[in-house]
Amino acid sequence: TNVFVDGYTGMEDNMLLGRSGHTGANFGGYDRLYVGATGFGGVVAPGRGIMRWDLSSMHGQYRSILALTLRFHSKNATSSGMWVYAVKPANSAWEPGTNEGATQSGKSCWDYRAYNTTDWAGTNGCGEAGVDFDAESLAYMTWGTSSTGTIDIALNATHDELTALVDTWAGNQADNAGLFMRARDGDESEGQFDGIEFRSSDYSTMAERRELII
Repeated sequence: TNVFVDGYTGMEDNMLLGRSGHTGANFGGYDRLYVGATGFGGVVAPGRGIMRWDLSSMHGQYRSILALTLRFHSKNATSSGMWVYAVKPANSAWEPGTNEGATQSGKSCWDYRAYNTTDWAGTNGCGEAGVDFDAESLAYMTWGTSSTGTIDIALNATHDELTALVDTWAGNQADNAGLFMRARDGDESEGQFDGIEFRSSDYSTMAERRELII
């Protein structure tokens, strides 16, 4: 079992925020990530997450991947649900950026895969199934208002599928597109906060950042 957590610096993530007037903003340096109908900035807007791990240290060190679990640390939650998908190779060049709500040239945001130069392969917010991300999900989870603290999400895939996924993350990093998180249908458009807030890879307490368990 490999656990990528304390001291590991190969994890990248970003929040894609669909708030009017802020759809070009980068949140790659923000210490949390909202998925669902977020209340970020006091305005309800859709939030989605994109993330990846550099597993090049594992290249050639395994034959088969038997299980893969994402471990999140949640601060706030309402009754909602979330899908996890593999990002399509066409979007593999996304970069997380370092800002906390301002535009950043060449970095990912709701409107662009690379701000002001390159669109997402499908629609804004990396939002088109089968084009921006795989049409078939890797995991689905629901939660309630008490879903704070540590949350584990096991990816639902065959050993061969998990191995192929990790092969991508452990090989040429130019092909590492990562994973995409979005709320279940309808929850992004609620008139109030309806989602979940995770600690990001930039959270000050390293033990509460996201973990990958293989």
